[in-house]
Amino acid sequence: MVSLAKGAPSARLAVLAVGLAFLVGESLAACGASSRPPHPPSSPQIISSPTATPSPLPSPSIGTTSCRLPLYGSGLSSPGAGSPAGGFLQLPGGGVSPAAGTSLTEVAGSWQTTGSPHLTGDEDEESWDYQLSRWLPASPAEISPSGTQYAYAAGASGQVQVHLVTPASGADNVLIGESDYQVLGWQGEQILLVAAASSGSGTEGLYLLNPGTGAVRELQPQISTVSWYLVGGGAVWGVGVNAADPSPPPTGSGDELLRYDEATGALTTWSYQPGLSILPVGVTGAGDPVEVVEGTSQTLVQLATAPAAATRLLQGAGLDSLMPLEVTSSFSDAHGTWLSTDSGLYLLTPQSQLLLEQTGNFTNAEVVGPCD
Repeated sequence: MVSLAKGAPSARLAVLAVGLAFLVGESLAACGASSRPPHPPSSPQIISSPTATPSPLPSPSIGTTSCRLPLYGSGLSSPGAGSPAGGFLQLPGGGVSPAAGTSLTEVAGSWQTTGSPHLTGDEDEESWDYQLSRWLPASPAEISPSGTQYAYAAGASGQVQVHLVTPASGADNVLIGESDYQVLGWQGEQILLVAAASSGSGTEGLYLLNPGTGAVRELQPQISTVSWYLVGGGAVWGVGVNAADPSPPPTGSGDELLRYDEATGALTTWSYQPGLSILPVGVTGAGDPVEVVEGTSQTLVQLATAPAAATRLLQGAGLDSLMPLEVTSSFSDAHGTWLSTDSGLYLLTPQSQLLLEQTGNFTNAEVVGPCD
């Protein structure tokens, strides 16, 4: 399973603006029609400048996926309002059934479940653990591949503790104390961490924690302008700034998509967009990252299929748009890669077909588990 990592998820992605009103309008108009045949994926293209004019794209097909999708967010019966809670969206075209006992209580700067045994996490967020058939106070990225444990980091700067929790017993063990580590995800049964340098955002090191011994190994040093966001496809994905860019993006973003190979340790520039901002928002089951490439005049959502090659999925107005569309979360399962936006819930299938599964605002109702 792949999701947006802790520290990257909604807080980082909520700033993305993709003005796609024309695409959404076409999709909404098609909702009453019968399901159309799949559209072939567009040819791989890369934007070379912020003013490049993209070729027209077909509207996303209307999806008919049949399953129960777990969501967590504010006011699931009316996304965008109310206290955060969990629930299940019945697809196709169904409503949300709220899940009992999914609200969290803040206790001493952390968040705790109301049911017994009380489980603790670092944010007001829960995920559906399919293996255990229960809700956990963790992001999908914090849950181990086996689904039997999750990791979280909590505490003030310099006093952060990394915890490992076993939900079946309620055991909550501190693996590291007095640190600045944050949990990014898992590599097998070991925990991937990031640590920010004192210079602030855009400077992060990448580390691997062995939960059995508590030993921490540096994978990538703290490099100026580099931030790590996602784990998936046997790699860790982040962004950096190319020193040769004559018009680099604003502080806190990057013009390069970086791939760290977990098996070989190789660091590769997967995509470079001079003058634009790149942000990875998900990784497909095949290991291909979904990226948002944003400029002042236009923004693209793309599937980066190889270094310097990408298939366009959505396109629209850029940072100057008065009607941006937010991409706030992503989750991959057997059906494909789910994208939560403020115009609807999209599914990118394993065949790279983009489907509009549900209209509405899903920026405050993230996909937090596989659709079953």
